[in-house]
Amino acid sequence: MFQLRLFSTVMILALAAPAVSLSQITSQLDFAVYATGTGCGAINISGNAFVDSFDSSKGTYTQTKQLNDGIIGVSGNLTLSSNAVIDGPVFALNTGTGACVNGAPGITLAGQAKATGGYFQLSAVPPFPNPPTVTPGSQNYNLSANTALAPGSYATSP
Repeated sequence: MFQLRLFSTVMILALAAPAVSLSQITSQLDFAVYATGTGCGAINISGNAFVDSFDSSKGTYTQTKQLNDGIIGVSGNLTLSSNAVIDGPVFALNTGTGACVNGAPGITLAGQAKATGGYFQLSAVPPFPNPPTVTPGSQNYNLSANTALAPGSYATSP
């Protein structure tokens, strides 16, 4: 669930946003977050939150942290507020800025929030394939404390 927070000061910027075709995005998995919702606050990042990236196959977070590949994408409105920082670009269908009404414009900024990689207009919503069906595990475990589990398949009880 995303929460829309209204702030008394909204920064309105005129951003030049070059159009980006889907072929320029190497994989949908490149997005740290992509919201397909088309309303206001489809993504809301606030406070001292930040988005960056790292490659765990090459080392720890500290060793491989990248301050330019925290990629965010949105079909509706992205609201960045307070001191939130996206260490990378934002891709949006509508890169206009200002207070959001009915999902437009695509970017609302308040406080010192920013995307260090800039704002780029998408030409279309990226195609996201449906994930494969997951087969649940065959044995249930009831845990009441932190417990290390052996590798395997597990199911959760409602």
